Amino acid sequence: MTTGFSAGLENKIALLPESAGVYLFRSADGKTLYVGKAASIRARVLSHLRTPPPDARKGNLLSQIADVEVVLTDSVREALHLENNLIKTRC
Repeated sequence: MTTGFSAGLENKIALLPESAGVYLFRSADGKTLYVGKAASIRARVLSHLRTPPPDARKGNLLSQIADVEVVLTDSVREALHLENNLIKTRC
């Protein structure tokens, strides 16, 4: 995968789990840029990285990502509730 991310971040993305949960894209200064939920975190994060980005807004978001944090959940429903709470408290 050639995304323009650091090698460390590319490796982290490649090792993401195929489990349900929530993922947070973070900037270099630790700011939460985006919170998302998924049945398969790995598949969903990789879908964000399609080249080229579909629009300028998404391209801008991708250019700011320096890290991805993952919180695994037992179900997609639990991920939905967690995502909602994280959006309310971190964005």
